[in-house]
Amino acid sequence: MLEIHSENKAVHGRITKLTGPIILQNLPSAAVNSADVVPLGFLAAAALKLPPLWVYFLLCTDEFVKRPWAIGHYRSRKWLQNITRENVLDE
Repeated sequence: MLEIHSENKAVHGRITKLTGPIILQNLPSAAVNSADVVPLGFLAAAALKLPPLWVYFLLCTDEFVKRPWAIGHYRSRKWLQNITRENVLDE
């Protein structure tokens, strides 16, 4: 198991705080892909025998499904964080 020394705890906590929202942001994408896009692509290619261009188009439909969530997330500005040092000019 990875041990975190006391001097690294602050750095570890900061990294966790910064990467947490990124991981949470990608969860809806993974859920949409596994729930509808992959089966839809398989159905279009194997069962319906659609041309590759149509299969590709159907595989890209997840962007339309995720768009309302992404716009709401962007407008909430919860993802926006100051990652620079405080009081840079005072140093």
